Parts: sequence; structure tokens; C-alpha cells
Amino acid sequence: SARDLFDLSFLFKQNAVPSIDLVNSKLEPYRTSFDYKTFSKKIAGLKRIWQPEMQALAPTALDFKTASKQVLEAAKKIKTKTFKNKYPTTIIPNRY
Repeated sequence: SARDLFDLSFLFKQNAVPSIDLVNSKLEPYRTSFDYKTFSKKIAGLKRIWQPEMQALAPTALDFKTASKQVLEAAKKIKTKTFKNKYPTTIIPNRY
């Protein structure tokens, strides 16, 4: 959903550092694993629903182009395993 893209954009902007292992463990119930090409196609498919969904949730939210760019840039790092995951059991670093 557009909300999921918005949430991912927010998390990556907060320097969340998912590992490929964590991402794949979340996808395991669906019998799939992370694939950047498939992921980027799914993101592109959200463009048509972005405005109506986000307007209902947060009228001053990011535009689709900015959110998708942020998420796809972060997803490239997942694909190439360049994220250094200090917190392997969580997607959001514990700052407290």
C-alpha cells in the first residue's frame, strides 16, 4: 500500500538498517525472498494509488517520486548487502 511505502521512507530516513536476513525472514511466510527487480516493480505500481491514499492519511505527506526514490535507494543497499546491521534482531536501532 501507499502507506507501507510512506512508512519505509520514514524508517530509512531515520537510518533504519535492515539486513537481508531480516528482510527474507519477513518474506518467508510468503515463500519468497527479496528481489530488487520485483520490489521496484511493486513500488512503481503504487504510483496510481499514492495520492488518494496519502491525502486521506496525511495531506502534507511526501510526494510519490521522493518517497519511492528514497526507498529504492535503500533497497539497492539491501540487494548488495552494503547495510551494516548493528542490530540483527530489529529493523529500527534502539536509541534508548
